[in-house]
Amino acid sequence: MPANEPVPSPTQEQERARLRRQALNITRPSGQTQAQWAIALSGGGIRSATFCLGALQALARSPGPTAASGAATMTDAPAPAESPPATPRTAPPDPLVAQFDYLSTVSGGGYIGSFFTSLFVPGRLSGQGPDEDPLAVTRRAYRALQDEPPARVRADTQYDDANPGRAALAWLRDNGRYLAPHGAGDLLYGMGVALRNWMATHYVIGTVILMGLALLLSIRLALAWCFPDYAAWEAKLCAAAGLHGGGLWWSPTWALCGVVATMAMGPVGMAFWFSHPARDKGRPTVNDGDPIAMKPLPVTWASFLGGVIALGLFLVGALLIGWERGTRWPLGPIVSASGAFVAWSVVIYGISAFIMRRSSIARQRVILTRCLAQSLMVMIVIALLAAVETLAQTLWLGWETQSGVLGGAVLGGLVWLLRAGLPKLADRSTVALVERLPLDLIAGVLGIILWIAVASAFGMLLLQVVWFGHASAEVAASLRDPAALHTLLCYALGTLLVGFGLALVVGQFPGFLNLSTFQSLYAARLTRAYLGATNHRRFSPRAHSRHRDVAEPITGDSLDTTAPYANPLAPVHFINVCVNQTVSPGEQLVQRDRKGKPLVIAPNGYYLDQGAYAMRTHGPRNELSYPLNFGEWIGVSGAAISTGLGRNSGLGVSLIVGFANLRLGRWWPGVPQHKGMRSHLVRSLFKTQTYLIDEIRGLFYGSHRPYQYLSDGGHFDNTGIYELLKPERDRGVRLIVLCDCGQDVDNDFRDLANLIRLARIDHGLEIRVNEDAADDPLLSDRFGRPADFRRRPDGTLPPASTRCAILLDVLATGRDAAQPPRQAGSVVARIVLLKPVLTSDVPVDLTHYQGTHDSFPQQSTGDQFFDEAQWESYRQLGLHIGLRVFPQDPASAYGQAFWRVCLQGLPA
Repeated sequence: MPANEPVPSPTQEQERARLRRQALNITRPSGQTQAQWAIALSGGGIRSATFCLGALQALARSPGPTAASGAATMTDAPAPAESPPATPRTAPPDPLVAQFDYLSTVSGGGYIGSFFTSLFVPGRLSGQGPDEDPLAVTRRAYRALQDEPPARVRADTQYDDANPGRAALAWLRDNGRYLAPHGAGDLLYGMGVALRNWMATHYVIGTVILMGLALLLSIRLALAWCFPDYAAWEAKLCAAAGLHGGGLWWSPTWALCGVVATMAMGPVGMAFWFSHPARDKGRPTVNDGDPIAMKPLPVTWASFLGGVIALGLFLVGALLIGWERGTRWPLGPIVSASGAFVAWSVVIYGISAFIMRRSSIARQRVILTRCLAQSLMVMIVIALLAAVETLAQTLWLGWETQSGVLGGAVLGGLVWLLRAGLPKLADRSTVALVERLPLDLIAGVLGIILWIAVASAFGMLLLQVVWFGHASAEVAASLRDPAALHTLLCYALGTLLVGFGLALVVGQFPGFLNLSTFQSLYAARLTRAYLGATNHRRFSPRAHSRHRDVAEPITGDSLDTTAPYANPLAPVHFINVCVNQTVSPGEQLVQRDRKGKPLVIAPNGYYLDQGAYAMRTHGPRNELSYPLNFGEWIGVSGAAISTGLGRNSGLGVSLIVGFANLRLGRWWPGVPQHKGMRSHLVRSLFKTQTYLIDEIRGLFYGSHRPYQYLSDGGHFDNTGIYELLKPERDRGVRLIVLCDCGQDVDNDFRDLANLIRLARIDHGLEIRVNEDAADDPLLSDRFGRPADFRRRPDGTLPPASTRCAILLDVLATGRDAAQPPRQAGSVVARIVLLKPVLTSDVPVDLTHYQGTHDSFPQQSTGDQFFDEAQWESYRQLGLHIGLRVFPQDPASAYGQAFWRVCLQGLPA
């Protein structure tokens, strides 16, 4: 990137926040005038988005703290049980939401976060143009959240400057079914997209499968043409299958498994036992660091003994061959073969010892073990190819019995079952029924079976081309006829060339990787539903009727990534995304456990690891390199179902999701590449196929490849707080309001637990429950501990109470990277966590909705089709909880206690 290109900067963010508060005349309690405050909206699909909307409205309707709020805190003086009446303000207080400098969103929280941020874009809601006064735009944005939506969006519903949020909020409510707003028509549209993409994905994979199987078949036919004995063996295998599909037509490729086992796996395994150090006085150990040098002709007592045994077996075998002719068991050849096996093992040992003669015995043993593992992998791959050939040949022979039609019907049924069932896996109640089963193993086996079926289908296609016009009864005879074999070989080679040409053409269009997913449809619908709510063209008196239709894209729905940050008075919006990484040299923690890294979209670019980078504006000319707009980044942040799931990634899930093509992730070229990284010839020629096959296998290399796979930010941290607490980029964030809306049927706070672990390991920070809030007589009816919400051992939730929040302390441990280092035990920040729970004082309509939907308010994240009652119930719950937790009168007893406990001990 150019040296003068701007990049994100925490220092600039802090200065922006200071100037913002100054321009808005924001008053802060004593000691917090220079601190940063933040809102974090967690993942959880449209359920989280709707609850968070209610919480944001509560923040907009709640007054901000006065300069005296929490003053007693600074002197550690206890607050009185009841405060004296406050002196009335001469002007209405600023809304509490205006106090927050940062907005950090993940997945579903990003839906409503994008709506909130777009309110600050000049001219967007009012239609007055980009030169509109930023201060007026900002005041209107906060005022818009204070409105209630009207009855419905009708043809005459227009933007009203007196009530700027009414039409926008109504748009959100009326488009709760944003994925299928028109019901059956949109479902058919989605099914058409799914079918088209599924077929195209399997075609791309099929070009590689067809090329590989054509190569194998060409080799087999060439061997049969050159060697009559081999041709007779092939013909015998075909005849044994039965001319009408009565048995299996075994593939000769199975024999290669035996070759690998006898020539590689077995000898390498035996060579390990020959690796013993030569006698050396004073050095009895063989640790990895012990520099035991190898001799040019390394002979240890073990390898010498192996050579003697091999020679002895050769001699005994030769004697037995001459003695036992005509006997039933050919012991002589078996003994001779055993001698050859031992001798080859000694040779392999000698080669390895010579190559590593300057290394240690421990290193040699590691290399021999790795060779054994690689040999095993090669044998497994060959076995899978042999299984594909066997199944394809058998099904092709039995095609005239209509078994192929039945197989196609079964395959189609599996596709439907996967598409219908995979979204249900997000439902905690469904997972609870089978969580004791080895799901990873089951998924892996099922995924392998499905892809073997796909490969077998292409194998049948290949056989139909090569054996075109041959009846099943003529196959065995053709294998014995050299002229027929020559013709068949020409057909196979021609198919190989065609397959190579198709694969080569497809490989040069890597944009297919993103076009074949659901990401484009998903992001487009999200953009129209949540950013379209603030598009003034949707509510213009001169607007066409189709502009009121969320299914219709119009100008102005999407935003450039710079637009949300153009207004200097708007809060800084962080969009959290996960960069999947399951393979990475030297980063075992990432590879084995987290399987991903957090990427944060910020002003001027993005943060990754310890670096800050500008968005790439140049690179390869393909669709993968096109810059993403604001709505597309929100869609990537919400890519919950895909082949890459961050810490939940696995081979089995990737195989199954890839087979069904339920892919919401996105390939992206933005992360800087490591120096010295090279793409070999195969990856250069077949870019599309190699990346797609890596994706289906769950192999993601992060920045070790030119393109990275992005998915839901919740696959790393679902709270959105991780970046806000990063000590290397200490922004001075002291107070965070968190809407913890991840699906949590048992209220066990799994997302919070994950954040606590990440903060402890990566940031050197501890997050603990603030006991003062849970025990304070004025706060304890709203604030509790996690145990107060958790499901009981008998499976029931605790009785409904008025508790709906938890106050958390973020404490330094002395191990963080902040400059200067923080004192261990000191408070770094505080988190006000709002939990979606049905309190005992909610309105009657929420109680009724919960009575008819017992999983409310923790319904499945996979449910992305909210009706009117469901949408309004979640919004009202967020609004109700927010109004209960945030003081409506800062001078009241509760208000003073709230700010006293929240701000007590916080650094400036």
